[in-house]
Amino acid sequence: MAFFPEELFVTAASLNLRDTPDKAGKVLEKLPRGTTLNLVEVVNDGQYVEVDSIHGLWLKVKSKTKTGYVFSPYTSGAYFLCMDRDIMQDSLPPLLWYGIYVRDSFADELRKIEVRLEREYNEFFMEEVDVLYTDQPDTAKFIVGSATPLKPGYAGNLGLFGPDITYYSSQLSPGAMLPIHPGIEDGDESEKSTYYFAATGCAYFGDYDYVHVTDYRLYTMEMMPGTTSLRQDMTGWVQPEVGLNPNVALIWYGDLDGDNKPDAILEDAPYEIGARISLFLSSKAQPGMLLHKVCEYFYVID
Repeated sequence: MAFFPEELFVTAASLNLRDTPDKAGKVLEKLPRGTTLNLVEVVNDGQYVEVDSIHGLWLKVKSKTKTGYVFSPYTSGAYFLCMDRDIMQDSLPPLLWYGIYVRDSFADELRKIEVRLEREYNEFFMEEVDVLYTDQPDTAKFIVGSATPLKPGYAGNLGLFGPDITYYSSQLSPGAMLPIHPGIEDGDESEKSTYYFAATGCAYFGDYDYVHVTDYRLYTMEMMPGTTSLRQDMTGWVQPEVGLNPNVALIWYGDLDGDNKPDAILEDAPYEIGARISLFLSSKAQPGMLLHKVCEYFYVID
């Protein structure tokens, strides 16, 4: 089933929390705009339904006091990720907006920004589309939306040099092992963590000399001298549909949530017609894990 964020908030002026996944269900609580919710389950394996001519999903959620069901179009994920001047299919969620920008040759910074959608004619689609713009004069590496404030400022030590240049290849193919870290600002003496992405698997020639990859696994590890490393299996978040080889790349790392631990953005191609970028935050990791996926952005590849 498609990824669905675990942290949500109410975007409607008032949203009914019901005892069953149905408009006729008993109202347990009226949730005001901005109420935070934790996802328990997506009903019916993510099958969309129509309620009052609006298509969406019934979600089982937990508020501070009760557990019940809400209709997804009136909620939003707590995080959003996209790229500057992307084509937007839907309206932007009501979040706080930030951009990851090159500060200098060896550093990135996080800026608080304003975003807007402008209608433009697109030659590929041969129609007008909504394009994302910011109030900044330069182009962001990525645009991040967050329901809670993030701290602007130093965000990592990539700058002009992306992972593909730093490591000569950002591809997480079987055998690759790439370190990620939050970066160290001048004068910063705080303790930092370094994680590693490690990919394993087997490649062989199939029909027509086409290379097939089997048993692909992606791990995140924290290796501490003299200790047994903590290893988290990330494969489920980058698993392609049957018949496709995994195609995963590390495209950014740094520290967005200010916990002195590395965060990362991965790109993969789970479907033949498209790719996605996914944001992983260390501060959202569950016990025994290092990173947790908080949002994804899917785009079509011609």
